Amino acid sequence: MSLIDTSFVKSVLNHEAPWSESHDSTGEFLGLGMLYYSLAYSLRARVAICLGSGGGFVPRVLRQAQRDLAIPGSTTILVDANLPEAGWGAPQWLEPSSFFRVRYPEVRIIQQRTDDAIRELRSTAVRAELIHIDADHSYEQVRRDFENYSELLAVGGVISLHDTGPDRVRDIPGMGVPRLIREIRRSGRWDVLEFSEIAAGTAVVRRRPQRTTGLWTRVKHRFRGH
Repeated sequence: MSLIDTSFVKSVLNHEAPWSESHDSTGEFLGLGMLYYSLAYSLRARVAICLGSGGGFVPRVLRQAQRDLAIPGSTTILVDANLPEAGWGAPQWLEPSSFFRVRYPEVRIIQQRTDDAIRELRSTAVRAELIHIDADHSYEQVRRDFENYSELLAVGGVISLHDTGPDRVRDIPGMGVPRLIREIRRSGRWDVLEFSEIAAGTAVVRRRPQRTTGLWTRVKHRFRGH
């Protein structure tokens, strides 16, 4: 028996999910979808937030993890304003009859700019264990999305960012995600795990715990294990 139901991957997770190949997920192969699923599953994510999704691939993977765990009151929130004029594509699930919306009707869709949606989410004091950023990829906007939505991150939660691969800068004018990842690394405030060589590239970041520098902390560290 296989741990992964490849027929389900093909018929549900990758079905009518354009651009899933940018996550190295096609046909029966889940690719980076396995990473997103594992993060949501292992973190027991009660709330998952996805910014941008051309074909609904990532939000359906996140929601599937929540379904499989039967987490009471869990929700996946998808923010996408449908602004193809911005140059980063348009969602393919707009019709209520689309496969994604029929198969995952409980995914909460906020059809607004990420700058507007953050105000609504702040007002509800929502905290998410997993946030996926894949909306406007310009440096200014992706940096703003990271700064804004990291405020909603639960303790111990993680943020994944798509399109981190160096080839994306060469192939797509205005691509700013790799630059942001470099800045996140240099800040020293986040741990970064990057898979830049897989498809379009994905990075996972987690806020480093604050370290107390008081005398008692230094004494405990000095004599730990003795």
